[in-house]
Amino acid sequence: FLIFSLLIPFVHREGAIGQQARDALLLCMALSRRNESIGVYIAEHSNFCPVLATGLSGLYSLLPRKLPSVPEDWHQFTPEDISEIPELAMFLNSLEFCNAVIQVAHPLVQEQLMEYLYQGFLVPVLGPALHQ
Repeated sequence: FLIFSLLIPFVHREGAIGQQARDALLLCMALSRRNESIGVYIAEHSNFCPVLATGLSGLYSLLPRKLPSVPEDWHQFTPEDISEIPELAMFLNSLEFCNAVIQVAHPLVQEQLMEYLYQGFLVPVLGPALHQ
């Protein structure tokens, strides 16, 4: 479990190192689905789930409060929009990684991550932002 623990601090890093860490962690998540002891370790004895949830909150807080000027008929982000707002690209990348983890991980890890995302991101961060 040492290598797994050493990869966690790189999960929100930009660039090739961050992507390699996420890829390796995703492989560990897939392995956890088939190995109960790995799933239990990740869910109950590592800080993987809290790091993902708090990182998502941190990345959300970096998003710009206002979008650059957009046409009146604008209705969705395009890949060009995302490339022009690096903070948005980082947030979406992290969100996609959380989704990938939930799809391949052990059920204990899935439950733990969903709980941290709900209690640590959706309710305290996204909820108040939607009410503004």
